[in-house]
Amino acid sequence: MTRQESFFSMDIHTICMHAVWASVDVIRDEIEDIQLLLAGDDDSVEALRLENADGRISLDLPVRDRVPNLIGVQWMHITLRLPQDWKGALDLHTTSGNLNVRDVDGTDLCLETVSGNIRAAALQSMTLELGTVSGLIFSTRLVSNEIKVHTVSGSIQMLGVTCPSVHVNTITANCVFTFDAPFEKVDGNAVSGSISLTAPVATVNAVMKTVAGRLLTKNVSIQEEGPSIRLTTVSGSLELISDLNA
Repeated sequence: MTRQESFFSMDIHTICMHAVWASVDVIRDEIEDIQLLLAGDDDSVEALRLENADGRISLDLPVRDRVPNLIGVQWMHITLRLPQDWKGALDLHTTSGNLNVRDVDGTDLCLETVSGNIRAAALQSMTLELGTVSGLIFSTRLVSNEIKVHTVSGSIQMLGVTCPSVHVNTITANCVFTFDAPFEKVDGNAVSGSISLTAPVATVNAVMKTVAGRLLTKNVSIQEEGPSIRLTTVSGSLELISDLNA
């Protein structure tokens, strides 16, 4: 079963989704209206609640329908197409569905899932939050004023980051960040997970602490001046590499 909805983009400032098993794709395209394309089994599509009020689109599955029907086949795919000139807030949540977001220019972007994966590319925003429990987070070409990333056991790989303030929190995940531009502040906390930073910086004010893991710095000078780095882990490794002259 399929369903299609359109919304006048000038009237919308926020789009919020609380899907469960649904996978979600968000893209920017050469269109005038915001388009929502739904495809899935009949029960899932009919169960969706869709509201448009006060400049906010809300898509939700009723609580009674959030427990998967193990007898039938449940599936859902949501495609959100945004006009090129739309700049609003996205608040997207799933349980097991994947989130794929690319080429979006917004204000506040929040992408969260439990066991699904998050893939983000070419995003620009004022704030960006990415979070999973066990799913992986992979991104390229992110530009934001502030980025917050958290996962329990899923891996994090963020390439081409341009952001002055980044915070990462994990338990067991391995986290890799490469920066396209110097940052002002990076905070990271892990238990058994590792954190690796590669950035075009020559001097940093860094405090990196691990109990049983490995510490590595390469081509960078640690002094009182420079961008602030605060990284801690119990048994994981911490790496700080400068590619300024690469």
